[in-house]
Amino acid sequence: MLFCDAMSLSDIDAMVSNYSRAAVFMKSLGFDALEIHFGHGYGLCQFMSPKTNKRKDNYGGSLENRMRLPLRVLAAVREAVGTDFPLLGKISMTEGVRGGLHYDDAVEISQLLDKAGIDGIITSGGTSSMNPMIMFRGGNMLPAMLKTEPSLIMRLILRLAGKAMFKDYPYKELYFLEQAKRIRDAVSCKMIYVGGASSRASFDQLMAAGFDFIQLGRSLLSDPDLPNRAQADVNFVSRCTHCNECVATIESPEGIHCTQF
Repeated sequence: MLFCDAMSLSDIDAMVSNYSRAAVFMKSLGFDALEIHFGHGYGLCQFMSPKTNKRKDNYGGSLENRMRLPLRVLAAVREAVGTDFPLLGKISMTEGVRGGLHYDDAVEISQLLDKAGIDGIITSGGTSSMNPMIMFRGGNMLPAMLKTEPSLIMRLILRLAGKAMFKDYPYKELYFLEQAKRIRDAVSCKMIYVGGASSRASFDQLMAAGFDFIQLGRSLLSDPDLPNRAQADVNFVSRCTHCNECVATIESPEGIHCTQF
C-alpha cells in the first residue's frame, strides 16, 4: 500500500472485464461452480474495507460506494455464466484490524450480495497482509514461514514485522460459528461455513444449525479421506494438529501439504 496509485476508472472497468472473461474460461473447462473472493484483503476486499479504501469518488466512502466494484464484478460474472450456474462469494466477516471490516459490516455486505444474486456465502475472516492468524487459529505460522522463505529481503521483513502481523489465536472448534449464524439469519442464499470444523460432532452441529455446506482446508491436507471417515464414524476427530506449518508449503515444488502426516 506504500508504493501504489489509486486505480483509475478505466482500471476498474478492466478489472470487471477480467473477472467476466475469467468466469467464461473457467466454466468452459467444466467447473461446476465459481467462487468470487471478496475477502482476505485481496483486490475486491481492498475496495470493501474502510481500512484500505481511501477513495473520494463513487467507489469510496460509504459502504454502498465501497461495495460498488464488488457488486459490478458479481453482476458481470453472473451475466457471463448465466442464471443457472452457481456463484459463491467468500467474505471476511472481520479483518481483525482497527479501522477494518468487522462483524456488523459483514451482515450488511452479505445482504447486499444476497440481494444481488449470489448463490452462497462463505463466512471466513482475516486479511492476508495484516492479520491472517484470525483465520488460521492454532500454531503461529511465522516460524515455518521464516524457515522456508527463500528471499533474504522477505525474511528480514518477516522478522521485523512478523510479531505484529502474525498474532496468536488459540484454536477452538467452530470459532466463527456465532458470527456466521448472524449472517445465516440475515440472508436467503446458501451458507457455507469455514473455521474450525474438524470433527463429526462439529459437522453435525453445523448441519443442525442450518448451514448448507462446510468448507475444509487444513484437515483435508492431513487426511484427504476425511469426508468418508467422518461419515462412517460418529466419533471421528481429525488428526490435524492445527500447527499451520502447511501454510509455509504453499509454494513448495511438492505442492501444499501437511508436514506432520
